[in-house]
Amino acid sequence: MAILICQTVYADGPLPADTPAVSLLQKSEVIKGAKLVKLEGLMLRMAKPYMKKEPISAVMDDIERMYMLNMKDVSDGDMAKFNAELNKALQPYIKAGEVYREDTNSNLVLYLDSPDGGVFHEMFLVVTRPETVIMVFHGKFTEEGLLNMSDLSQKRSKRKSKN
Repeated sequence: MAILICQTVYADGPLPADTPAVSLLQKSEVIKGAKLVKLEGLMLRMAKPYMKKEPISAVMDDIERMYMLNMKDVSDGDMAKFNAELNKALQPYIKAGEVYREDTNSNLVLYLDSPDGGVFHEMFLVVTRPETVIMVFHGKFTEEGLLNMSDLSQKRSKRKSKN
């Protein structure tokens, strides 16, 4: 039973470590103050209830693996180097959307890999202010699911701005 729960299933396309986003995160985890977390299998299933409150819930069942890099306690010099590497890593991705959240004073930018038969295999979310957090999601994401995620994000922004 445990083997079935924890098994790793790779999406079609490049192996996760071969993508520019994951390579950036793996290189950056050695930066003092950076913390990288990888969730898959049982750990990902345990995290999903916490994601239900977020717009990502629209594609939650499509996520096979998630990486999160928190850059909370990184020096300004290291952050400048990281941002230069981030700009390089973003080049092969398509910018899919950007949202500014007044409630948290943060900016979220979503990037996607090139679709393969209408399916995206990687989402690259960059959150800035007050701290930088990078999230990479692997799975099989459809345009419909991504549009639902966008709708949830817009509804959330409207609710927060009314309060």
